[in-house]
Amino acid sequence: GAVTYRRICSGCHLSNGQGQQNLHYPPLDGSDWVIQKGPSVLVRIVNNGLSGPIEVKDKTWSQGVMEPVGASLTDDEVANLLTYIRKAWSNSGGSVNSDKVAEIREAIGDRGAKWTAQELEAFSTGESK
Repeated sequence: GAVTYRRICSGCHLSNGQGQQNLHYPPLDGSDWVIQKGPSVLVRIVNNGLSGPIEVKDKTWSQGVMEPVGASLTDDEVANLLTYIRKAWSNSGGSVNSDKVAEIREAIGDRGAKWTAQELEAFSTGESK
């Protein structure tokens, strides 16, 4: 997961997961989207991307777009990436397994559109572990 993070995610969210405020890339470290929303939300973000504003750590990030990166990754790679992010830095989230990733991807189907934060709230499980 760490290798995939460095290759795909660190350019925007930085190696320390702090994001880049001036470029509107929110932090992943300490983010309730990473720790509390549950794998269903994270897989959707990685798989299809994210568009529009999102609130992270009591700040609204008016990000333009997070491009989808999941299409180039296997279920195992997505699971390892999300497990890494959920356990890195100050995060204390649980692991994500590849069967769960496959299940969520199947539920997504052929959706090509990026998600909005508002849409993703419907999939939030409040699952921190």
